[in-house]
Amino acid sequence: MEYIAYHQTFGTCVTSYIMLAYVESPFQYLQVIEYAKSKGVLPSSIHLLVRQTGIETNNNQIKQTIQSIPMDYRKVTYLSNWFFLIFYGWWVALNDGKKALSILIGDENSFFTKAMRCFFPLDRFVFLDDGTATLERQSEARRFSLFGQKPEEKNNFHYLANHLKSVQVGGKRAVVIVGAKFIESKISTLKEYKSYLSQMVGDLKRDHPNTKIIYVPHRYEGEHLPELKKEIFDQASIEVIRLQYPIELIRMELSIDIIEFISFFSTALFSLKYFYPDSSLCYYKIPLSKIGARKKRVELIYNALEESGIQSRVLLQ
Repeated sequence: MEYIAYHQTFGTCVTSYIMLAYVESPFQYLQVIEYAKSKGVLPSSIHLLVRQTGIETNNNQIKQTIQSIPMDYRKVTYLSNWFFLIFYGWWVALNDGKKALSILIGDENSFFTKAMRCFFPLDRFVFLDDGTATLERQSEARRFSLFGQKPEEKNNFHYLANHLKSVQVGGKRAVVIVGAKFIESKISTLKEYKSYLSQMVGDLKRDHPNTKIIYVPHRYEGEHLPELKKEIFDQASIEVIRLQYPIELIRMELSIDIIEFISFFSTALFSLKYFYPDSSLCYYKIPLSKIGARKKRVELIYNALEESGIQSRVLLQ
């Protein structure tokens, strides 16, 4: 499999200090791989601690990605109970502290981070990206981020993106709609989301009349999908595919070239820009007056998307 080949191309690492890496999402885990490669950290020096959430899709994506991109970690532990998570993290950090341990954290705003900060100084931590949590960051800790302000902080997914380019797909092409948890997060109602999707789908069918179109749901999307499929996607011959792996690896999972990624807003667009430099990226901007919950976070994403130069389109009100 192409995933196994990545292990063979991972290269020789040179650093041998101990690291605790804590992740809660598939995207956070991809960053652990990229950090280890770009910084020369031996996988055998990493304790990987994975939080199991109440969302099985999230948990399964992390497990599938770990299994399909083999890394010889010092240890991999899956836990869901907060007490055991924090105790295990504290025990590992305390045990290996004398070996210059660093603590790699997926979400600096998580409860795990706040608990660990009670025991260990900020200079022990390195923070990764986690959607809007990254855009809302406040601490001056070390970072490894798509939005890094210093060269040593910048994550451009150089190694994973290069590997992705080597995957042969046989000329199959598609346009991908990146789904969102609008309804679950109360950002929009189901009725509003249907309206937004109808305009997007109409534009895509006009612009790409002979191209396969795929809708990839957010891993937290759920009960409304059958209704969207019946009323919108089936009528437009759009396939709904729930991925086993993070959307950044869609080229490998589905063996297709992506002509365009399109969304209403998604922080995945920032990483997809590096993974798929030859694909178009586009987002429809929803008027802020139409946003229900999390308006500040949505505005942060739109500001960052505008600064990134990713193409935007007008959503009819």
